[in-house]
Amino acid sequence: MAEIYVSAELRNKILDALTGRGKNTQIGAGAAYLALSSTAPSYNASGEITGITEPTAAGYARRLLGLSDQSATLEMGAAYAGQTTNADEIHFDQIPANGSGWGADATHWAIYSTKTGGTPIAAGALTSAITLEAGKVVIIHRGDLSLSMNLVSA
Repeated sequence: MAEIYVSAELRNKILDALTGRGKNTQIGAGAAYLALSSTAPSYNASGEITGITEPTAAGYARRLLGLSDQSATLEMGAAYAGQTTNADEIHFDQIPANGSGWGADATHWAIYSTKTGGTPIAAGALTSAITLEAGKVVIIHRGDLSLSMNLVSA
């Protein structure tokens, strides 16, 4: 297999497309939703991302990261040098106080192009687990969600 070198411009376009900033792309169809997962992602035989376990309890919903045709919805900053970071806080709805929360701690994230269902288009590990206990509001503070496509050096 041949090694491929990708320019910063292309890495930026891919990241912008993944986070809902890209227009007229086939990646993500111009929409991006952030999901939480209590399990690690993996690939199936077809190369699709699998293994995402989102909370199923009442009140959980994926959070919009951006719609390409609606600038007011964009949560992530424009990619630069192969990296993008959330420019605004990302709030998940409050976990209902009456109950046991949303289940196991979130240890991973995924990005989907749909609010429900679908297949993840990107996924990764959280820097630290998020406790999903009753009454809590999950907030990803400005600058805490950073996605990058780094160069690999030999």
